[in-house]
Amino acid sequence: MLLVPKVVVEYHKLSKDVVKESLGVEATDSFDPTQRLQKDSPMKDTGKMGEKLQETMSSMMVGLHPLARPSRLRWKNKVDQVTPSPNPTLLKSHWNIKTTVGQMWS
Repeated sequence: MLLVPKVVVEYHKLSKDVVKESLGVEATDSFDPTQRLQKDSPMKDTGKMGEKLQETMSSMMVGLHPLARPSRLRWKNKVDQVTPSPNPTLLKSHWNIKTTVGQMWS
């Protein structure tokens, strides 16, 4: 079973001239815009996709502990230089968090 986005189904219902112009293909009665989706479907390559996903997740998780807390918080307050005003709504507060594994979050 192939799940096809509604956009593709609606696109298939367009006139043949529009399909022919936009895709640069010969639009016939048997034209199926989902054919490319079926041909290039990631379902046929699930093993490789799973490996790539595992590698990505493991590289993201290296050195991170689920209970890791920030070792310190550093606050920076910057005043808007374009329109200096005593109004506190024009003040911008920026902060950075340095985690225990040395990554900076801003």
